[in-house]
Amino acid sequence: GFSDSGHMASPAPAKRLLGLFFLFLCPGCGRRVPAKGSRLCAWCLARVHPVPGSVPHPAAFLHRGVMREMMIRLKYSGERHLGGVLAEMALEEWSRIPSPGDTVTCVPSSPATLRRRGYNQVGIMARRLAALTECRFTEILAREPGPSQVGLSARQRRLNLEGAFHPARPVPGGRIWLLDDVLATGETLRQAALALRRGGAARVVPLAVNFRETRHGSMIERNGELEPEGREDRRDS
Repeated sequence: GFSDSGHMASPAPAKRLLGLFFLFLCPGCGRRVPAKGSRLCAWCLARVHPVPGSVPHPAAFLHRGVMREMMIRLKYSGERHLGGVLAEMALEEWSRIPSPGDTVTCVPSSPATLRRRGYNQVGIMARRLAALTECRFTEILAREPGPSQVGLSARQRRLNLEGAFHPARPVPGGRIWLLDDVLATGETLRQAALALRRGGAARVVPLAVNFRETRHGSMIERNGELEPEGREDRRDS
């Protein structure tokens, strides 16, 4: 517009105002961040701990700092939008990722958890992962009723999960990527992968977003049981 003197008014205030609409909020803390660059602010980025790259591992991050906080908010505070954020960030860290035409599926929630929470947080992340990698997303497995895995020892987890999963629909052919949210001993992924193989899956590749370190039964030591072919390139052929 024009100023009172008839000259064109400076566009600087309008540009500053427009710029506010092109700022994003950091999903970790809510601070404003530029539209270009990392989704997280610098403070939250400093609290991200990727799994060391020298260790063959299906998880992307250690279950610490901002990744732990966002996972907890996704699971227990109903902040479903964080599922997409976590999937996108994990995709940048995994040493191997799905290829177009593969199938992505998720570890299912128990019936009680699904009723209480209203959604499966792993399914939200798996659906976003499939969209980003041009894969099919299918919820293949169902979970029998049973107690939660939270707080159980490695032995208790193994006993709790024996026979807990079964295919709820035909298992598709080709490579299947099985996603979990937080990996501790790996028993959940192991049992879910076993159910897929019993249903006819030719190859199951496990993935997890976070890894919760444990003193005993570490997935770092037992990873070979999940994927005997070892570490591969980011995008498998």
